[in-house]
Amino acid sequence: MKKMISVKEAALVSGLSEYEIRIGLKQGRFPFYAVGNKGKKYLLDYVLFLETLNNISLSNMQAAKEEAFDSRESNIVTYNNIRKIKAQ
Repeated sequence: MKKMISVKEAALVSGLSEYEIRIGLKQGRFPFYAVGNKGKKYLLDYVLFLETLNNISLSNMQAAKEEAFDSRESNIVTYNNIRKIKAQ
């Protein structure tokens, strides 16, 4: 059986605030189940939530790595332009 956790428990596990998790739920970043009619309570599958966080983290690290590489390349071009050296 799947282990389900509340938004509060997800915040404790992940280090994110409850507000950030609720925003993520509304934006569709995290899969969830809504329980109840009026004051809906959101439940998250524990394992799926952690996998989703891991995938988001890996994606963010890859984007940062590519951005750093692009930044380095542009700095080299700028430096060469300042020194008036043609890049080979």
